[in-house]
Amino acid sequence: MILLQIIQEVSIFALHLKTIFVMGANSEFLIPFKGLHNEIHEYRFQVRTDFFKTFENSRIKEGDYEIDLALDKREQMMILDFSFTGKFRAACDRCLSRIDIPSEGSDQIIVKIESQTQKPVEENVIFLNPDAHHLDVAGLIHDALHLHLPIKNERDCEAADNKSCDRLILDKIDQQEKVKSPDHTWDVLKELKLN
Repeated sequence: MILLQIIQEVSIFALHLKTIFVMGANSEFLIPFKGLHNEIHEYRFQVRTDFFKTFENSRIKEGDYEIDLALDKREQMMILDFSFTGKFRAACDRCLSRIDIPSEGSDQIIVKIESQTQKPVEENVIFLNPDAHHLDVAGLIHDALHLHLPIKNERDCEAADNKSCDRLILDKIDQQEKVKSPDHTWDVLKELKLN
């Protein structure tokens, strides 16, 4: 009986090691939730440019973020509350210079520990196999950061301390806006009376 328990513990340990080695670069984002007590656990992650390189189609190529995760472990589920602050580097949509764009936000994901057999897909809910021992939050962090990207990559260069915008390009844009003549195509429609 004792030998059987030892064999089970060794096989569980080997499973843990296999999971960590398979993950490679993102192994720091694996949370071994099986042994956690039912309470809130807090984690802090640093995400830098190397993190985004592990994702093939990441819109963020260069970035520096600090992520706080509050994991509320319950009997058959976990509630993950992410909050983050940081910046990413991208081309400005106005002048094409490389600029740092601040970004912050929060997100909540519910993890249900059960087999997903013909259950409806719910927003912000993921299902985890009951046999799983680890939760990989790397993909969840990546998705949360991307969901909070601004629509436009630009900032107010005049108000910034470090004026990194290309002044030549901005001057040409200003000249083009002054030269534009008003479009009178739709003026005829203004004269229509709908009675």
